[in-house]
Amino acid sequence: MDKSKIRILLVEAFEVGENPLVSDWIMQPLGLLYLGGALKSSGYENVRILDTKLYPDPMAELNGVIDSFKPDVVGFRCLSASAAFFHTLIAEVKRKHSDIVTIAGGPHANARAPELMKDANLDYIVLNEGEITLPELLDTHFSKGDLSKVQGILYKENGEIRQTPFRAFFENPDDIPFPAWELTDTSLYRERFLDDHPGRLNYVQLRQDAMPLFTSRACPYGCIYCHKIFGKKFRAHSPERVLKEIDILYEKHNIRQFDFYDDIFNLDRNRTETILKGIAARKKEGRDIKLSFFNGIRGDIQDPLLVKDFRDAGTFMIPYAVETASPRLQKLIKKNINLEKLRRIVSFTSRLNIITVGFAMLGFPTETREEIDMTIEYMLSADFDMVEFFIVSPYFGTELAEMIKSHYPEIQNDSSEVFHYMKARYSLAGVSPEELEEIHGKAYYRILTDKTRISKLETKIRIHRKS
Repeated sequence: MDKSKIRILLVEAFEVGENPLVSDWIMQPLGLLYLGGALKSSGYENVRILDTKLYPDPMAELNGVIDSFKPDVVGFRCLSASAAFFHTLIAEVKRKHSDIVTIAGGPHANARAPELMKDANLDYIVLNEGEITLPELLDTHFSKGDLSKVQGILYKENGEIRQTPFRAFFENPDDIPFPAWELTDTSLYRERFLDDHPGRLNYVQLRQDAMPLFTSRACPYGCIYCHKIFGKKFRAHSPERVLKEIDILYEKHNIRQFDFYDDIFNLDRNRTETILKGIAARKKEGRDIKLSFFNGIRGDIQDPLLVKDFRDAGTFMIPYAVETASPRLQKLIKKNINLEKLRRIVSFTSRLNIITVGFAMLGFPTETREEIDMTIEYMLSADFDMVEFFIVSPYFGTELAEMIKSHYPEIQNDSSEVFHYMKARYSLAGVSPEELEEIHGKAYYRILTDKTRISKLETKIRIHRKS
């Protein structure tokens, strides 16, 4: 078997859908870049990536790539909200060439693995972290080896679905090869997303070329609505590895904005401080570096000195997740954040001219109308420059979904795409789905028509664009 001749296409199966302004669609497919790096390190040199969110007609783009690249393997990363889109894409792959090996991974594949494997067009599922599993699976497949020996996969044998034992999470993320950044064209993301659209949700791009970073895996907190793809044990790249990654991206790929997508970047204070001080030192040497965080900053473990380190490293945006302002619900959802401390740190962060983004969720199980209003008023009164209100959705694979099964047994028969963080499928709270969506819409209207807040945000953006 000559690995170098095997052609592998990795597809980000993300359907843009109704709201082309949501920020999560901005980033390059970092998970696939990590897989690309792992495949290349294992000898699979012929790898390409297709990111469907870049194209107005993703099906035509997929067909074009299949015709020109002629892949032997097509691997998909899929979110639950794009499940129907994934099934359409994979059917097209098999229609074009039935002998192409098809593989699925990512959040949806982990949440609904047995159900997903019923798709006749799908050959394999890779569970959890795939950097070790995927190359080993391909080695075994093409050498006609024993699939039962490959940990962390689902496959089919004589018409039966088989699942192998889970693969242990790797202890040291520094052992993972660097992402294969060369597999994406940053100019495509610049052309698609670098704009000043006033309706853009929680995304600000200050420099022409930005790149996502993922410097740690897993979060030890037990929030009931969260995934467990990376387990619950915090594992992090060393500061040296993170700074080396930034140096490579800056020097070889002309990246000037670094967007952090960790689940909880600031859990280890010493590590956080070391990384930020290392970046600040590079700025003092004259490097033009801007940092933003879209995730992973727990507000009640921040402190003023650390926030100053964020500022000195070039951070222009920090999000703080509140989720609910109800102390009762904080316990129910197992977030247990200190709301008063969080309010103080939001104000301090804002005073340093860092854009503050607040996240909240409406519609938790047993949540009353009064508690919904309590959360909305907290978010509007705190010193947030941008606020995102999400509707609680019981995505499969979370403790929240398990919690409500006894109340809504029909949930188990639902398709994953019916769940959406902007729509109410079930009345988990003490209001109807229709009323919850109305409350949600009115809360957003108050944010988007708050001229004082918008003016403050625009002023901060202008300051950071010039600095």
